[in-house]
Amino acid sequence: GKKRQHHIGDAGRVLGVDVSASITYRAVKSKNGAAVTDIEPSVDPEDVKDLQKVIELIGAGDEEKALQLIARKTSKVSSALLPFLEGQIHYQADPVRYEQAIAAFERALDEFEGFPRFQRAWFNLALCHYDQENWEEAAAALKQSIMLGRVDSLTYGLLGGCLLRGGDYEGAETAFRSAMMLAEEGLQWRLALGDSLMGQERWMEAYRIFASAVENDPGNAMHWRKMGRCQSGLKDFEKAAECFAIMTRLGAADEGVLNLLADIYSNQGKVDLAVEHYLLALEQSGSVNPSRALTSLDRMVRRGELEPAKTLISGIERVRAEGLSEEE
Repeated sequence: GKKRQHHIGDAGRVLGVDVSASITYRAVKSKNGAAVTDIEPSVDPEDVKDLQKVIELIGAGDEEKALQLIARKTSKVSSALLPFLEGQIHYQADPVRYEQAIAAFERALDEFEGFPRFQRAWFNLALCHYDQENWEEAAAALKQSIMLGRVDSLTYGLLGGCLLRGGDYEGAETAFRSAMMLAEEGLQWRLALGDSLMGQERWMEAYRIFASAVENDPGNAMHWRKMGRCQSGLKDFEKAAECFAIMTRLGAADEGVLNLLADIYSNQGKVDLAVEHYLLALEQSGSVNPSRALTSLDRMVRRGELEPAKTLISGIERVRAEGLSEEE
């Protein structure tokens, strides 16, 4: 299974005394039919012993026995805490058993058999979907968590990540700004905000964020890449080329960046540099389909730049040991 990218908040915490101690308290309060809070399920007094036993087994690392006990008590214990605990066991397994965890958290939230206002279950369900890259489902569960009062930088930041990947750049911007406001150290959310601004083509605002990040961490190639992307968006290709060239010097330029850099050089009339970078891109990718270089070759021939064109052809043939196929 995929490794979780975060061990923060409820999901990363092994269940222990905090849940156990509060079960008895909730059970006493629940005698009158009222839950202690409206975002945690109530517990019948006769279920306390069973739930505490499950938690003790989890605390002792005996998840298998805990699952067996949960299976035996499912029809007897009515509290949504039972499927929630089952979900936690599956989520904390290594590798994570996502399918079972999601099913268990959904049972804990079921309108008839669970407790739909169970805030922690919504959040943990969101983490499962986030890890699985189910962005829409994760966003929906995170919004439920927020509506039920979970207001912290991680929740808003994860929501921003889901919206960003789903192409809702304005929604992502709002979420990342909320995450920054609530974070002690908001750099990761500030960089993510830059991504959401790039999605809206607000190049100058995004550029300022990445330029400031480069000042603090000049060896980080991703910051240079994003600065170059913003400069391209602003049509300042000279500066974009400088950013991409720094990436190349850092040894972090992939085929896409090298081709972009070559295109810029070609358009600036720096033909020799363009040829050099098209060939670097080809070597990098080991591609047998050098379409970008061939397009450029066509342009060179039409502009009468025959010497660089010859260099490019022989370079392409060198990279592709079998030479150009007939149709190309």
